[in-house]
Amino acid sequence: MKKQRKFAIPTSLLAVIVVVGVFGVAAGPSSSAGSARAASSTVRVFHLFGTANAHTCRIPKTEAGTTKTPFCYTAPLFEFKDGAHVQVGTATDALADITQNGSAIAVAGATTFFNLSEGSFVSREQTTVQPTTINSPSVTHITGFIPDPGTKNILSGTGEFSDVSGTVRLSGAVNMTNFPNQISFDCIFVATLD
Repeated sequence: MKKQRKFAIPTSLLAVIVVVGVFGVAAGPSSSAGSARAASSTVRVFHLFGTANAHTCRIPKTEAGTTKTPFCYTAPLFEFKDGAHVQVGTATDALADITQNGSAIAVAGATTFFNLSEGSFVSREQTTVQPTTINSPSVTHITGFIPDPGTKNILSGTGEFSDVSGTVRLSGAVNMTNFPNQISFDCIFVATLD
């Protein structure tokens, strides 16, 4: 049974949603072919929210050849539907091919597994994780990824998502105080499913 949870959306999270929505629309294709594609696409907004402990998992092969990582984190996955915040499954964020870039972290092989009752799909992101510039007890880093125009980063799917392609973009906040053993997620994923 799906859990439904209504709550007040924090101002910072609401700002992320608005920015993602505005820039997502502004960055969309303007040609008639692009309009036809957009008309046949389904956009779903997911919220990965919760604290997860590290475990090892297998991932689709990355460009660096990685197929297994000890930095996998599974947390509750919610969806914004008809004004409600509904738990629809779980998501596993798997981090591989990690490099330090000053105070930031680059994750070339970030793989996200979206596990819903109707099926699952997998996306691959090249994620940037940057420390925040404010002191917050709950957020230590901001993270994000936007696919290049014309590219698709959904790798595969099962169930109702078995033939899906499309893109997933990420705008999020995380608490990495206990990394690599644990991460607390407050991340928005916008999935455009073709």
